[in-house]
Amino acid sequence: MSLRIHLLAALAVAALAACDDGPAAVSTPEPNPVDPAPAMALVAAEACDGSTMPLGECEALVAFFNTAGGPETPLVYEWVAGENPCDWYGVVCTGFSDHGSVERLQPEYSEGSPGFAGTLAPELGDLTELTYLILGENGFTGPIPSEIGNLTQLSILHLHDNALTGPIPSSFVDLQSLEYLLLHDNQLNGPIPAWLSDLSSLTGLSLRNNQFSGPIPPELGNASTLESLGLGGNQLTGPIPAELGGLTNLTSFRAEENDLSGVLPLELAAWDGALTSCTLKPGNEGLFLPDLPEYRALDGDGDDMICGLPFASPGEIGEGAAAGIGELVPDVLNEGQANALQAKIDNAVAKAEAGHFQAAINQMWAFLTQLED
Repeated sequence: MSLRIHLLAALAVAALAACDDGPAAVSTPEPNPVDPAPAMALVAAEACDGSTMPLGECEALVAFFNTAGGPETPLVYEWVAGENPCDWYGVVCTGFSDHGSVERLQPEYSEGSPGFAGTLAPELGDLTELTYLILGENGFTGPIPSEIGNLTQLSILHLHDNALTGPIPSSFVDLQSLEYLLLHDNQLNGPIPAWLSDLSSLTGLSLRNNQFSGPIPPELGNASTLESLGLGGNQLTGPIPAELGGLTNLTSFRAEENDLSGVLPLELAAWDGALTSCTLKPGNEGLFLPDLPEYRALDGDGDDMICGLPFASPGEIGEGAAAGIGELVPDVLNEGQANALQAKIDNAVAKAEAGHFQAAINQMWAFLTQLED
């Protein structure tokens, strides 16, 4: 228990050179106008001329291309003005027809393709009939546009394996049709929003390998439709809420490589036989599994672990909880303060040895907060 509290690749452009077709005798010719648009960019007026989809949706696709389509991506030769946008690579229109609204945006690439690089255009929020937005395994940078929260028909949102930053937009609370939200392997930060539990259709939530911090919100225990919850590889702290034991449909839970602490709630220990995958280690050095009969009874496979967490004796729990504080005492407090605090530590260890684990660890955290102040 410690206090550890691409590159935006622009579209390759070749500026149109001004041509001097005047007579040689003219020494300072007036330059011809230069088209300011990049050579590889699409111009909405041209690309959407004669489009059978709503004009606003076509313009949104053009904005997406110009923001994210690098010159090495397949879109450079697949998205061209004059063709029906419903025939563009990765664009699926309603009913899989060649006209109508955009239903899916899910370009896929062959092995070795560099994919996209750039930012996500806010205009994506204008594709209001979209049900699938699959843009994982690319090189997108910058924040997730809040306008994506306008896509209320969305059921699949894959933005994993990019380099996205910032928090999860609060507008996502309106995505009530969303079933899978995959944001793992980015650089997202901030707290895990409690309102994620309000997404009434959410089945899979993957936030692994980001920079989320703070506690796991107990409200997630109300997300009764969740079957998979991935929180590993972040900077989460504090205990695992006992409320998560209410996720009766859960089959996979990952929270390794965080700084979680406290005693594993009995409600979560009961997962050991119900989940096909449950991982709490490595990391989480301050998280303990008490060696008590009621916990032992839940170790169905008899491997002396639950969710990869080994059983610990009361003494080990008390010593582990006290270790972080003991290391701070000589540097933070004078001798009298250190002695007084050590007496409190000894008292907390005694509580742990008596089986009052959470009371002991709560007391330890109070001490840590006092020291930090």
